[in-house]
Amino acid sequence: MRPHSGPPTTPPITTYIQTMKTNDQASSAPQNSSHAHSVTPEGAHTHGITPVGAGSHNHSITEPGHAHPLETAGAAQPEAPKDPNTHTLDTPITRGGQTIEKITLRKPSAGELRGVSLAELVNLDVSALSKVLPRITTPTLTEFDVAQLDPADLVQLGGMFMGFLTPKAAKARMESLNA
Repeated sequence: MRPHSGPPTTPPITTYIQTMKTNDQASSAPQNSSHAHSVTPEGAHTHGITPVGAGSHNHSITEPGHAHPLETAGAAQPEAPKDPNTHTLDTPITRGGQTIEKITLRKPSAGELRGVSLAELVNLDVSALSKVLPRITTPTLTEFDVAQLDPADLVQLGGMFMGFLTPKAAKARMESLNA
């Protein structure tokens, strides 16, 4: 077993097994856990620690003493990415005893666009949006709800709807220009 100080002296990528002491979160008693290292030529490595759920960590091989906390199973997870089809209303809608704060749109089928001009939808015509949005929103909005929306919220929902009308190739071109 190679000590963890300095650059590796073995082939560029090698796997090592090491036994180290970790603290068991439940009992605070030390336990031995073995883990494998995949070491890069620079010496940095990432690895999981067994038993499963005990944690994982990564570090540079040159860190003094390899002092580092373990990520445990109960650790806070990063926030999930925001759903691009969900809008948090600037002005929530109150319907009866229910308050609607978020609205999710789903891509409509061609049949759900019946009775509405695509040109009107592209121009964010309020009448056209008030016919289509009730067909594709969760929770389901009524035409009256759409008419009562804050104009800023209506524009946001209309913009999200426009994304459904944009072909994949055009979206890819726009994303490549923004990258």
